[in-house]
Amino acid sequence: MNFQALLKKENWESVYTDTDTDPNHTFNLSLCSFLNNVHTSFPVQYKSMKDKNDWITQGIKISFKHDRSLYNFTNNSNDPKANVRYIEYCDILRNVLNRAKKQNYSRLIAKSNKKIRTTWNIINKETGKVHLVEQVPTLLVNDEKLKDPTDVANAFNNFLITITEKLNIQQIIQ
Repeated sequence: MNFQALLKKENWESVYTDTDTDPNHTFNLSLCSFLNNVHTSFPVQYKSMKDKNDWITQGIKISFKHDRSLYNFTNNSNDPKANVRYIEYCDILRNVLNRAKKQNYSRLIAKSNKKIRTTWNIINKETGKVHLVEQVPTLLVNDEKLKDPTDVANAFNNFLITITEKLNIQQIIQ
C-alpha cells in the first residue's frame, strides 16, 4: 500500500486523546505510528555484493565474524590482554584483506586485454572516483509518467510555485 494512503488511514486519536501530559510520551506515540507506516511502505531490501567484492573469500567472511565476536568480547571485558589480542587480530585481518585485494587486482590486470584501462578503473574505484551513469528519475504527475529531464524539472517548478498558493488557500478555509 502507498505510504500516503497509510498515513491517511492511520488513526491518530490515540495521540490526541492521550491523558498523559508528557510531550515526550505523545511524541513517541505519534513516532511509533509513523515508523510502522514507514517500515510497511519501505521495507529494507538487501542486495548481493558478490559482483562488487569477488575477492572476499569464505575464509575472509569467517574472519569478519570472528573479528566481530572478538570486538564484542573486548567491549564487555576489562582484561587488557583481550584488547591487545583484538588489536593484533585486526592488524592480521587488515593485512589479509590487502593481500587478497592485491591478488585480485593483479589477476584482473593479467587477464585484461586493455591493461592500462583496467589499471585506471581499479585506481578510480579505490580512490572513489567511479563515474556512475547519471539517471533522471521518472516522475508521476496526474497519472502520467514524465521521463524527459526537462519535463521533470518543469513539473517540480510548477509544484514549487503553486504549493504556497494552495497552502494559503487551505489556511484561509480553516
